[in-house]
Amino acid sequence: MDYDSINTSLWQLYYPSVKRQFTAIPSFIALAILINNILVLKSLRLMEKRGQFRRQHYFLVGLAFADLMTLLANTVAAATLIAGKIWLTNGLCVLLGLIADSSLQITACIHTLMCLERCVTILSGFRQLQCIAQTYAKCIVIIAVLMCFVLPIAVHVSLLISRIEFFEFYSTIPLCAYRSNETVYIVQAVMFIFAPLGIQGVTHGMTIWKVGAQ
Repeated sequence: MDYDSINTSLWQLYYPSVKRQFTAIPSFIALAILINNILVLKSLRLMEKRGQFRRQHYFLVGLAFADLMTLLANTVAAATLIAGKIWLTNGLCVLLGLIADSSLQITACIHTLMCLERCVTILSGFRQLQCIAQTYAKCIVIIAVLMCFVLPIAVHVSLLISRIEFFEFYSTIPLCAYRSNETVYIVQAVMFIFAPLGIQGVTHGMTIWKVGAQ
């Protein structure tokens, strides 16, 4: 059975429908995300100039850049479908896959850090934390946000180099497919989905309990 010819035939059959889906609504959403994140970054920059920038705002900076990474990867992939041309290369496929997957994990990591920071602030008491905030807290937040970017990218790069996971480019249709083994799927799900959700749930619960007890 010639799977390449089958894939090509299916792509030719469904391409008009796929093109319509990736032209209107996703294009509007992409534009809205781009404008929103640019406005967020400009607002944070203005707050910094006015001396109103706080350590919590570094989380917003990280989230904005993670959103822009996701937007970049998805926009290039959608442009391929809209153009109807197979101009993706295997190298570009790997790069886009790396950016798209890492950006989602970066977002989950930063949201978890935000929950932890809020929980620690409330449990420790605002007055006690003020002294720490002046010296260490800002640096800790910056390093933590940077680690949220470094860790997922480093994990993916190491797995790609060792050929444990890879993004496969299909020449018959403009598609990048992620492939790995079951163990990697489970480990990544625990690291970047279940662990962050568990930490966020616990910290939210502790925060609500502390506020309610006051």
